[in-house]
Amino acid sequence: MAAVAVLGLPAGAAAAPRASDFSQSLPGGAAHAAGAGPITTPSVRAPQAFDLLGVKWSAPAKVTVDVRARSVRTGRWSGWVRADESADAPDGAPALRGTGPVWTGRSDRYQLRLSRPAHGVHVDFVRAHVGRVSASRPAARAAAAGQPSIIPRAQWAGTQCNPKGTPEYGNVQMAFVHHTDGSNDYAPSDSAAIVLAICRFHRDDNGWNDIGYNFLVDKYGQIFEGRAGGIDRPVVGAQAQGYNDQSTGVSSLGTFNTVGQTDAGLKALSQLIAWRLSIAGVPVAGKVTLTSRGGGDNKYPSGTPVTFDRISGHRDGDATDCPGDALYAQLPDIRARAAGAAPAVPVQPSANVRAQLSLSAAASRLAFPQPVAVTGQLALSDGTPLAGVRVQIQLRSLHGHWVSITTADTGSDGSWSASVNSSRTVAVRAYWPGDGTHRAAASSRATVIVQPTLSLAASTKRLRAGGRVKLSGAIAPHKTAVGLLIQRRVRGGWRSAGPGRARARGGQYAVGLRPSAGLYRARATFAGDKRNPKASSPSVFFRVLPAPRPRGTRAA
Repeated sequence: MAAVAVLGLPAGAAAAPRASDFSQSLPGGAAHAAGAGPITTPSVRAPQAFDLLGVKWSAPAKVTVDVRARSVRTGRWSGWVRADESADAPDGAPALRGTGPVWTGRSDRYQLRLSRPAHGVHVDFVRAHVGRVSASRPAARAAAAGQPSIIPRAQWAGTQCNPKGTPEYGNVQMAFVHHTDGSNDYAPSDSAAIVLAICRFHRDDNGWNDIGYNFLVDKYGQIFEGRAGGIDRPVVGAQAQGYNDQSTGVSSLGTFNTVGQTDAGLKALSQLIAWRLSIAGVPVAGKVTLTSRGGGDNKYPSGTPVTFDRISGHRDGDATDCPGDALYAQLPDIRARAAGAAPAVPVQPSANVRAQLSLSAAASRLAFPQPVAVTGQLALSDGTPLAGVRVQIQLRSLHGHWVSITTADTGSDGSWSASVNSSRTVAVRAYWPGDGTHRAAASSRATVIVQPTLSLAASTKRLRAGGRVKLSGAIAPHKTAVGLLIQRRVRGGWRSAGPGRARARGGQYAVGLRPSAGLYRARATFAGDKRNPKASSPSVFFRVLPAPRPRGTRAA
């Protein structure tokens, strides 16, 4: 995952984890000029000292950006570093118009070199500081299974990069190797601050839930826990768009286009991947076919079967140069080392008897706010039920991730039941993360259409011409507008006779009319959107009588 560049690092030990982020719009005209050629901005002073920056713009879609920064400590400018466009995002999310984060070390000024003029350029900054960290030794059982020592999130993040939401879990079938892109000139004490800064950028500037990577490895062989949710659990990251729920992502700090990863780094990568794939119950060697989830940076359209090596480079699935030519050339060595480090017997044996999970929905179409009721069973393929096991009920997010909403415990026969509330049409599945003997299992998904509920009422059923009638109602879940079909009876048919739209606030809407004499009918409608299908209210009728004649007049 090409997401971070490293220019230079401050010396000395850092304090306890702390971080802040801020932004700056590029001064007017600095990144825009006549013509379509390259442009170099003047030196720009940042609002305050920073350790990392990233660049975003509104147009055009593709711009190549080089960055350099001035060190606070030395007063010297770094060399120019290419800030690659990030090909990392949650599955189904659009591609970003911007770069990945660029680690600069403590700096006060920066300069950009753009391949073409750009509009709406702004720079996002992160300032991060982390004290001394150390890897946590795995428990005896985990160590016997091959788990390497890992620096936990609590040490490099503290409370400075808490996830925005609960973790999502998938089903790890392979590992993607990434690099974070930039200079490899950093000390072992600097790595934790780099990881924290990346996390803040991914969470706050990219708008993701958390850092994208599942793990990070530096050139000294230090391994950092990445995205929260459990190092031994199949946490869905944002590291290989289109394949996040089917893989784990391991990134090397630094750039590896011309220089390969160190021996210590290769050893850590290999041991980590060997352990992680083993506890997922999949082999380290060989190939696997995954189904692409699509996405703006994915090389394959959604639904395409794609065959990968069990250990692949980021560029194999997405449009990126990651993990760099030199590290990509080291993948055969990583695969061989991982095969040698993998347990002789997988931690979760790949036996013929596997867990199977079913799910069925009580209805395929519901009127909001009816809950989605689902039932199912967890059993082994030989028919043996798995009792007293907790199953996760997951909904597919608008970005394509499976999000755990609630849980259900299986009964003596392996059966379970649950209900969830949803304001939109949703795909639902059951998921069991597995145990020390059986692999994770996921049910097939069921799609439940959630139809909006609309009401409509007239303030009166009968009125005289010249009078006022109010049509009001509600729509749930809340929408900003509804359609109104108001018709008047004319010569045996119905003719449009009123406004075709009403604005809704808090789900409530109303319009006032002064109709002429006749019989009317009205109905509220919703045209449908990405969340809900079209719907309509029952029709209401009202009659408008002719205006009363003035006293003393006669009919002609």
